[in-house]
Amino acid sequence: MNVFFRWVPILSLIPSFSMGWFDEIVEMLFAWLVFTASTLLCRNKEHFKVELIQMKLGGKRSLYLLEFFINLATLAFFGALLFYGWKLAEGGVQTTPVLRMQKRWLYMCVPFNSLLMTIYTIRDAAENIRKFAFFQKTAETEAI
Repeated sequence: MNVFFRWVPILSLIPSFSMGWFDEIVEMLFAWLVFTASTLLCRNKEHFKVELIQMKLGGKRSLYLLEFFINLATLAFFGALLFYGWKLAEGGVQTTPVLRMQKRWLYMCVPFNSLLMTIYTIRDAAENIRKFAFFQKTAETEAI
């Protein structure tokens, strides 16, 4: 790392050497990293959420119904994100200055990961409906 930062200022004095591509790569990878990390959090059900009402419902059957309606609201959001993300990617015909790559590839992280998050949310909604339908009172849920 030290060698890299010592030679970059020297190499930038050479007219044919440019680090402009570096900014474009970082911009693209950062967007993909953020959306992919969000997808992984959604897959593992580790996305942040306010659980005040869920804690009050504890082990009651209505908890799964509430979770289902939260899944429906989340699906509406991801659906909108998918729709408008696709429109953004379709319109991304500009090219990056140095790499001459269409910005469409940068913008595709939005609809791609929105689709995956939609699939995971549908999975969670189906699981909550199943838990609601087959709810069994146990000693643990009665204590809550």
